[in-house]
Amino acid sequence: MSLTYNMENFFLNINKPSDWTSFDVVKKVRGAVGIKKVGHLGTLDPFATGVLPLAFNKATRLIQYLQEDEKEYIATVELGKVSTTGDTEGEIADVKPAAKLALSAVEVALRAFIGEIMQIPPKYSAIKVEGKRAYDLIRAGKEFELKARPVFVKSIDIITYDWPILKLRVVCGKGFYVRSLASDLGEALEVGGYLTALERTRVGCFNMDNWVQMEAIEKGSWAVGKIGLLEAWGVRPKYYLETGEWEQLKLGQFISPLIAVDGVTAGVLNDEMVCLLEPVLRLPGKMKMAVIM
Repeated sequence: MSLTYNMENFFLNINKPSDWTSFDVVKKVRGAVGIKKVGHLGTLDPFATGVLPLAFNKATRLIQYLQEDEKEYIATVELGKVSTTGDTEGEIADVKPAAKLALSAVEVALRAFIGEIMQIPPKYSAIKVEGKRAYDLIRAGKEFELKARPVFVKSIDIITYDWPILKLRVVCGKGFYVRSLASDLGEALEVGGYLTALERTRVGCFNMDNWVQMEAIEKGSWAVGKIGLLEAWGVRPKYYLETGEWEQLKLGQFISPLIAVDGVTAGVLNDEMVCLLEPVLRLPGKMKMAVIM
């Protein structure tokens, strides 16, 4: 089913296969769906699998807001070894710890990684250093250091632990690297550690219940997985517009909502998201259109 001139605005939540880059998925889906304007929420490393939300047409205008959403991962860490990349893509070396670690020792060490923490991203990452991607600098043999950045981790739960394999559920905010968690945990335990598997199970409202398999994309049966703008917006603020207010906004005028609205808010008309609203800073109680959908 080709929709070359389709101007629908929606999301598809793709279950990214292993060994595909996020751009590989975008390219494949763009061709199958027949829509040129496609963006994605949050890059996944090639070896990682799971939730990769794609935005089509004007839905791409919501990416900057939705990428702030909470994310959940299932991570498998092997202790007692280290990797040059922090995962299975790098060179693996044994650390040979003196003894197997008790579960209690792992539990204590993990507590330091919960809450607001400072984290150094892995050098094999897309972080830019003076305009260059960090992984490109590594491949070119350049020396550089990445600075620690503030990130938030809501929770880390141990699913299973059977030395040296540790399986974790991680709930975190934007910018957190699970690869760094694996390496940093191994360092804290003085045994080394690296990530052997990673599955993203949730990004905001996008989860395993509403994802679409790549097989469905290839067969052309992807349309049942379409997610509308309001559903993707989730529990964020919404303001239900009167027709007159919508006409004012289209003319560049301000409106005065009857209810208090704070921050960026979805403007809804006839059960459709038609715009994003934001406060007029110099005029308390007034709202203006920030983005038209």
